[in-house]
Amino acid sequence: MRIIYTLTIAMFFIIPNYVISAELPFLFSVDQNISSEEPKDIITPGKDISNNEWFVSPPTRIELITYIMDQWFKKEMENEPSSDEIYEYFEKGKVSFSVDKRVSFSKEFDAFVAGITVDYVGRPKKPMKNFCDGYIKYLSSKLGGEGYLYHNTFLRTFIAGSFDDPEIINIVKLLRNNIYVVVGVNSIYEGKDKSSENFYDFRAIKNIKEDKVHYIKNSYSIGQ
Repeated sequence: MRIIYTLTIAMFFIIPNYVISAELPFLFSVDQNISSEEPKDIITPGKDISNNEWFVSPPTRIELITYIMDQWFKKEMENEPSSDEIYEYFEKGKVSFSVDKRVSFSKEFDAFVAGITVDYVGRPKKPMKNFCDGYIKYLSSKLGGEGYLYHNTFLRTFIAGSFDDPEIINIVKLLRNNIYVVVGVNSIYEGKDKSSENFYDFRAIKNIKEDKVHYIKNSYSIGQ
């Protein structure tokens, strides 16, 4: 599964008389001044997990752990972000916003990805970066726990033993070194000429063991 979830725009290429314009400037300088990066420049592909016997031994533990992490993540984030939090940063859109929350495993990057994507919000009231940064920090703290978190949630189905067990120490280290958090939001609202729609997509990505946050952004207008 792809790490970054983006808007599907293929449908627009089959609608006659519509044109996708050049990149639009973001509404806030904080967002506009951020340099957009490519996933391949953010995440260094590895094989630590795919080549680890414990993870790939049948039944495939990667799939089972991903499922456990995904269920735990959905429960932990059940009521977040709230409507109040979203509308603090964005106006209401033409349709109700939706929030996708999931944990997946990327074979391409050999890493687990915990992501939140907020779709179909209206015009930003505050920088999109600020919204994403707040949840990136929150998710990092949720998933950045020490041995107790992993031993008693994600690993409990597979390992019974002490935190001092060398195998557990190694597995926890591999997990903590290969979990990324991603927060994305896309804003869609009517252009000034009333005959176009403005699209802004902003993503923040961070490895939970690192401080640096990376960003990917796209913006364009669709009009007649």
